[in-house]
Amino acid sequence: MPITPCFDPTTGASGGGGGGGGSEPGLTVTGRTDGEAYNVSAGARSLSVSNPDGATLSTTVEQASTGGAITVTGSTGTTPSWTAPSGSTTGEAVQVQVTATKGGLSTSVAFTERIAGSGGAGGWTTKSTHDITGATNAGPYTSGAQTVDATGGSIGMTATRASGNTGNVTITNGTGAVITAVGGSGAMTATFDLGAVLTGYDFEYIRFYALAVDVYLTNIVFDDDGSIANISISDSTAWNDGDGRGLELYQADASDEQRRIRGAGSTTTIDTRTKVTERVVTLVMTRGQIVDFSDTSGTSAPADPHTATNYTAGGDAVGRKDDTPLYISNFFANVTAFGGAALTVTKIVVRRFQ
Repeated sequence: MPITPCFDPTTGASGGGGGGGGSEPGLTVTGRTDGEAYNVSAGARSLSVSNPDGATLSTTVEQASTGGAITVTGSTGTTPSWTAPSGSTTGEAVQVQVTATKGGLSTSVAFTERIAGSGGAGGWTTKSTHDITGATNAGPYTSGAQTVDATGGSIGMTATRASGNTGNVTITNGTGAVITAVGGSGAMTATFDLGAVLTGYDFEYIRFYALAVDVYLTNIVFDDDGSIANISISDSTAWNDGDGRGLELYQADASDEQRRIRGAGSTTTIDTRTKVTERVVTLVMTRGQIVDFSDTSGTSAPADPHTATNYTAGGDAVGRKDDTPLYISNFFANVTAFGGAALTVTKIVVRRFQ
């Protein structure tokens, strides 16, 4: 008898089952979508599974090169784990499937995890580091281009007020670049010139490579509901330029923040959660056109941005014979406080996957 699969666009899960009424049990796997592929590292792997209907769970993992099953610890629970094989010299992949079954109906989330090979495999190389906590006291700045003498290398910074905001950017030794918005509306932006600190930065520099910009942030505060902080890649010093793409933080209420993806002048909500005051936002730019990012709580950037939870912020269209992509002439990192928000940039690191 044929089985008709079902696809839930909300959870990313596909299910199949018999008739007789009822509905497939709910099932979500954190950070994983049915049918997608992900890059991971060899070694310990685990999942976080949500099973709201109390269904019977089963997680299986199969090695692609051999077709053999990989032992899964806790395969019937909500935190299954296993050991991913080495990528050897040519790479490896495993097929993972999580299935929830209840009342004769089932839902599954199946995906591929890829492990890079050692022979000819790329890696992330640090190209530029700027520890702003080591810079000399300077400012406050309300406008104009400045040079910040950060430890590891100076970096250009432009301060920009918008829409009547009366805030400023102050460089404080031992603290970083403190961006403070004042006035309840409008924005205060610090723009860091990334292209200028990368030796030989041009189209060939990024044609076949990805650049990851780790922006280390602390003391993220909001003065009232509606305050915003924004961290993005842009070709302009204007915080709300349509080509600015990255993470936007919105104060949902006194204790919660709403995370949004900003791109093309508008936003898409990721989630609402308890406020995080210290984080590393890793903005990944490919081919001078496309921006993805991850948002990591704490003070450590992901060692491999490929394996972080990433969000696509969009990109510029690429035409035939287009050798002047968007972020070549100006490759900026914009950090903005809006309304009455404030945040501090402690460090910026640029890495290239090569």
